Amino acid sequence: MKLKKISVVLLAGVLTLGISAVASANGIIPKNSVKQKQVNTLDKGYKLVNGNVYDKYGNLLIVMKNGFTPDGYTLSPNFSVVYGDTTIEDTASSRVAATGTDIFNGTKGVPKNTNETQGVKVGSDFSITSSEPDLYLEYSSGTVDRVNFSLTNITTGQVVTWFSNVQAGKSRTFTGVYNSSRSGDTFNVKATGQGGSGNVTLTVKTVPHS
Repeated sequence: MKLKKISVVLLAGVLTLGISAVASANGIIPKNSVKQKQVNTLDKGYKLVNGNVYDKYGNLLIVMKNGFTPDGYTLSPNFSVVYGDTTIEDTASSRVAATGTDIFNGTKGVPKNTNETQGVKVGSDFSITSSEPDLYLEYSSGTVDRVNFSLTNITTGQVVTWFSNVQAGKSRTFTGVYNSSRSGDTFNVKATGQGGSGNVTLTVKTVPHS
């Protein structure tokens, strides 16, 4: 009787490992898989399924073609997704708005997001300096419930991060953009409406590290 129980346990263990290996090979990370297998997928807030980028809720973010986004970019090795419903949302403050260098401050028409490829460029290309190493993004008001932002490194041709579902009256501050070894790199920000298109008032600026 004890031998049968041991055999069943061992068989279950082999099956679990086999399923995990197959799932990982297909870009699917089981909920009960070990932490190491999630480091480059769910722990960063996204996963690759059939070569495309999905968020952890199964929503399609970026349609990739042969490893490139439709506008010709790859994903940075540190690519991440920042969620509006699972991260701290800062209420837009006049203190932050009064500091830093404006990339864009005004009203912009944004298209409805379906797969991140519809993003409209917000402001001009810009660089990140050691004195203002962080990026501040604010959705002040508009006819769209939430706004998504993407940050792309134009010099390397890589999408760095995706900010999902930023509510009106909320802001994000993204740290770690500045890289002293690549201080000359240029970036741009694009925006889409979540759930619809419309006119939105946005602020994008580089700011000192708080």
